[in-house]
Parts: sequence; C-alpha cells; structure tokens
Amino acid sequence: MKRIWLLLVLIASLAACGSEDWQAPASRNAPITILGAKLIDGTGADTIEDSVVIIEGTRIQAVGSRAETPVPKGGEIIDGTGKTVIPGLIDLHTHYFGDRAEMERLLRAQLRFGVTTSRSIGADTEEHLAVIAEARAGKLPAPRLYTAGLGFTHPDGHPIQLPFVRRPPTVEEARTGVAELSSQKVDFIKMWVESKNGTLAKINPETRQAIAEEAAKRHIPVVAHVFDLADLEQLIDIGVRQFLHTVRDTDDISNELLDRLKAEGVRFIPTFTVAERPWYFPENPGELQDPEIRASLDPALLTDIENEQNQKELLAEPNISRLKDEYARAERFVNKLVAHGIPIGVGSDSGAGVIATGWGTHHEMQLFVKAGLTPMQTLRAATGEAAAMLVEGGPGFGTIEPNKAADLLLLDADPLADIANTRKINRVMQAGKWLDREGELSP
Repeated sequence: MKRIWLLLVLIASLAACGSEDWQAPASRNAPITILGAKLIDGTGADTIEDSVVIIEGTRIQAVGSRAETPVPKGGEIIDGTGKTVIPGLIDLHTHYFGDRAEMERLLRAQLRFGVTTSRSIGADTEEHLAVIAEARAGKLPAPRLYTAGLGFTHPDGHPIQLPFVRRPPTVEEARTGVAELSSQKVDFIKMWVESKNGTLAKINPETRQAIAEEAAKRHIPVVAHVFDLADLEQLIDIGVRQFLHTVRDTDDISNELLDRLKAEGVRFIPTFTVAERPWYFPENPGELQDPEIRASLDPALLTDIENEQNQKELLAEPNISRLKDEYARAERFVNKLVAHGIPIGVGSDSGAGVIATGWGTHHEMQLFVKAGLTPMQTLRAATGEAAAMLVEGGPGFGTIEPNKAADLLLLDADPLADIANTRKINRVMQAGKWLDREGELSP
C-alpha cells in the first residue's frame, strides 16, 4: 500500500507542479531594501560597489547604484555596508540518499549553506520523488528542486553500489524506462557512461542512442556522466548536450573538437570535489572539525572518516597516484573549455560519500579557482550560468536582476577577494523571505 500511495502522490503532484512553477515560501508585502552592499549579480557584469537591491514579494523589483536607485519609503532596510550580496547558489549535481527524514535534513542543510536551487541527478526513488513534489508545493523547507528520477546504466555497470537505478538489458526496456520517467514529469534523463578503468561494463552505444531518441521525442534533456573521450564524442553525436565530470582518459583534446563543443552548445559540470574525495579529508583531517561539515555528514560516516587508521589506509592506496593524475587532466580539460568559451557549471556530487551536502557546493567553487578560473567566473558558474543549464530560454532565477526570483546571500566578506568568503554567510533569502538558519534550518 505504501508504494502505491507514494506513486499516486508523486504523479499527481509532479504533474501539477513543474520546477519552474515551484511554490515560493510566503513573503511579506512590504518591500525589503538591501542598502550599500557590494553587488555581484551573477551575470558576469561589473560589480556595483554601493548598491541598492529592492525586493517586493517573492521577486527583485529594482537593482542599481545608490546614486541612481530611489529607496522606497517604509519596509525593511538592511544595512549592507561592508557586505557583499550574491545570488543564491545553484548545485547542478546532488544526490539524496536515505529515508524521508534524512532527505529533509539534507534539504535544510543546503538552504543553510545558501544553496537555493539543486538538481538531484539520477538516484531519486519514488519516496524521494514524493518529497520533491511536496517541496515544490512549498510544504517543506527546500531549495528549488530539479530531478532526473532514476538514471540509466549497464546491468552490471557503474554505480554498482546503487542496485535500484535503471539497468535495462534491452533497447526496448530502455525506451520503456524513458516513457516511465516522462510520466513522472522528470526534468532530465541521466545516464552513467563509465567503466571505472575497465572494471565494469559500460552501457552500450545502442542503448544510449535509444535513451536519447526517446527522451528527445518527449522533449526531456539528457545528462551523461562521462570519462572517456570516445564516449563524449559518441554521446554528442546522438544529441547529448550536458555532461557531468570531464574527459579524464587523455589530454589529447583537439581544437576541432573544442570548436564543435562550443558551436553545438555543449556544457559541462566538472565535479572536481568527487574526483578529489579519496584523499581530501585524509590529507586535511582538521577540516573535519568544521561544525557545519560535521552537521551535514551522516554521524556514522563521520566517525569512519575521522578514524586515523582509515585515513592512513586511504592514503596508502596504490591507485591514489593514478587518481591524482586523472584529477590534473580534469583541471587541464576545464581550462581548455573556459579558454574556448564553453560554459561550465558548479556541481559537487553532494551526498556521494564524504561530500557533505551544502559544504560541497562551496568547496567545488574553491576548486574552480584552484583550477585557474577567476572568482567572478566561478560565481557565475554557480549562479547565472548554472540556471541557464536548468532552464533553456531565460530562467526566472539565478541572477540579481529585476523580476527574477529573490534568492540571494548576504555575505560578511567579499568572495572576489577570496572565493572561500562564500562561506561567510550573514543571511540567506529565498523567494523574498529571510530564512532562519539557526532555527528552522539548524541540524
């Protein structure tokens, strides 16, 4: 009975409410004005040092310099002197594991970290989809959510630890799976295309093509997890235009291919954080004392990764050197993309093992800068550029501009001076409402 009830709630709720129709939290009618903060609007435009940002209801009403933007009488005035205002953060690669209570905890954690939009990409069970439907209806605290439902892989393929994802043995069953996802009103179709260095089978080209064709008939974008250059090229041939991770099997990326990626509107979400995961905490155990990281991680997992013997064993793994080489290739690939003007977006793979939900989004931005991007490029990848990867043709969120959703962070320090300053959150606003980070959103 429980399974049938969840499915009925899912289908009814998702059919009635897509992600762009997300029901914003109730917001007061009187305007809110943030006065005097440095503004980074998420478009890549120059900053406004002494800005005025006016919010009415759930949306931004006006933006500009103090000298040119009249401040409305009445309402709430927030003194932004010495602070920086940026759009709410967007994470394009997240997963939610566990039961309903755990998922709700992770959603609150994202909001506490200023992640106001999130894409859950490939591991959403019927129970998770029911929670997403409730979140979209404004019934519980959560970011604006997008989902791919359950993704596709080979029957014996990666991620082998997730037996419940879609593993169609035939092309016909792959097509049927896409039809089922379409009936669930998912926003994307996900497929994993990686062999884990030849240790697992990859979803075959014929099945990939069937999935892409069936998704195209239903106007659902496909997102692929990729590793090998040859797979990237084949997936582009069949119409895939968004990729999670990067090419890591080679450095031999031709200018001809880069030109094609740009011309055909291909976009990447590099997900450095998950590539760095095997050694980050063992090499930086002090980071585990961060109370926000501790609050976001599952307690049993935290105990496991804090164990000194476990840390030593992880660092002694013979494949660490190979993984670090792959990571360096990923950095070089991303730099080639950026130099060619190919869009990239922030996605952390939060929820995957030791990547603390919410924290991972900020850490991914730090790794973007470490890889060679500027803080401004990185902030755009986590806001305006990321929004464009979720909604074609001009999303109604992701930047601080008139008529956009009033999702924003007020920071106590300038992230252009140090991208780590995105963690110095003074306040989080979602749809025109200040969130209670220490109350409703506390762990």
